[in-house]
Amino acid sequence: MQVKTIIFWEAHVLVVCAVIGVLVWRYWYVPRHEARTRPPVAAVQPQPAPVAPAPAAVAPAPAAGAASVRPATAAALPVARATANMVKNGDFQNGMASWLPWGKAKDFPRELGVIELKKVPALRGLRLGSPGGVMLGVKQGVTVVSGTVYRLSARARSPFLRTSKSLMGARVAVNLPNKEERELVWVTECGDWWRQSVLVTNQAAGMATVFIHMGYGQAANTCEFADIQFEPAAQAAASKN
Repeated sequence: MQVKTIIFWEAHVLVVCAVIGVLVWRYWYVPRHEARTRPPVAAVQPQPAPVAPAPAAVAPAPAAGAASVRPATAAALPVARATANMVKNGDFQNGMASWLPWGKAKDFPRELGVIELKKVPALRGLRLGSPGGVMLGVKQGVTVVSGTVYRLSARARSPFLRTSKSLMGARVAVNLPNKEERELVWVTECGDWWRQSVLVTNQAAGMATVFIHMGYGQAANTCEFADIQFEPAAQAAASKN
């Protein structure tokens, strides 16, 4: 019985040792061996997010049948200049709009009217007659600023030229708020368009009046006027550059 007991216990000890050996081999030896034989892993540095390259500045291809247009550079673009003329309808493109009768104009309505022109910048002009040398014409009010220099300019001619010594009696003037007046006068007849201008220094703020009239010096004649302008002198010079 003792021998059998010893053999029984030895068999159990062997079984337990075998189980312990298997467990040690599976969960201790094998992981360490794999760790020793596994190739080292290189450290991975974080990479920034990829940035898409900026698209090249290439003009899109024109559609089929469309004309190819090259973009204009800033230097090639024309500089738009706003007109500085303070006189409304100074070229009479809108007939007599903005102009009021002056002097004896209401007594002789047939002596003034807008006509078509051909050889001046404007396409229309104002024709005034002066039967018997009466003073008649048109006027318009403009707002002026104190201490400002203005330029008054206009074109005039005699459509029925007689002699260069005949009185024409045409006048364009501006009456300032302080009652000072500056004028352009065409004393004798001129068959061609004659442009005149004068600088006007205004000393008081308020309303000035621009006149266009015939009968200056009691001359009985007919005249045509065009391109009536009244503008700040600095802006007038800039617009002509």
